[in-house]
Amino acid sequence: MTTTLAVVDNAELTRIGIREIISASDKIRLIGEFACLEEVDGFFQTTTVNVLILGNTLAYSKLIQDITRLGQQFPDLKVLLLAHSFSVEQIEELSNLGVLGFVCKDEQLADTLLFAIRPVARGELFISPCVASVLLKANQNHEDNPLNLRQMQVVRYMGHYLSPQEIAMKMGVTASSIYSLQHRIRQVLGVKTTGQILIEAMKRGWIEQEG
Repeated sequence: MTTTLAVVDNAELTRIGIREIISASDKIRLIGEFACLEEVDGFFQTTTVNVLILGNTLAYSKLIQDITRLGQQFPDLKVLLLAHSFSVEQIEELSNLGVLGFVCKDEQLADTLLFAIRPVARGELFISPCVASVLLKANQNHEDNPLNLRQMQVVRYMGHYLSPQEIAMKMGVTASSIYSLQHRIRQVLGVKTTGQILIEAMKRGWIEQEG
C-alpha cells in the first residue's frame, strides 16, 4: 500500500531534500509541496494525504493553533513535525494534540525520515534519536520500574517501532494480547495513549536510541 505525503516548509532546500529522500522509496509518494500551511487547505479537501511533514518555522502558539485546526478539519491526517529542536513540554503537549512524528532538522534525514513515515502512517508515535535524547535528559530519576518483564518486552519492541502485529509474532501471542498488554501498561504508567508509553519509557531510560 502506497503512503501519500505532503510537505510544508518555507525553506526550499528542505523541500528539495525531502523530495530526493522520498524518491528512494516505492511505497511513499510525495504529492504536494508547499511553503506555508495556508496554501494547503483546498488541496487537503480534494486530495487524500496520509502524512503531512510540517516544518516547524512558526511561533509555537501559532503552531498549536494550526495543529488543533488540522486535527478538527482533517482527523485522518497524520502529522510529522520537523524542527530544529523540541522541549520536553512541547513534545508532551503536541503529542496530546495528535502529532505523531518528531524529527530534528539537523539529524541524518536520509536515514530517519523514511523510517519515521512507516509508524506515523499507521497512526503510531515516532520519536527520532535526537528528540529521544531530550526526553532522556529530562529523566526524573525514577528508581523503581513498575512494569513486569513481559510488559517491558512489549515496551522495548515498541521502541523499535514494530506494529502490534509484529510484536505479537515476536512474542508468539495474538495481536489482541499485545493490545491488552499495552492497555495495562498505560494504566500502570498513568498515561492516556500508546504513544505516551514511548515518551515515558524514553524519559525513564528504558529504551536505547541509536543515533
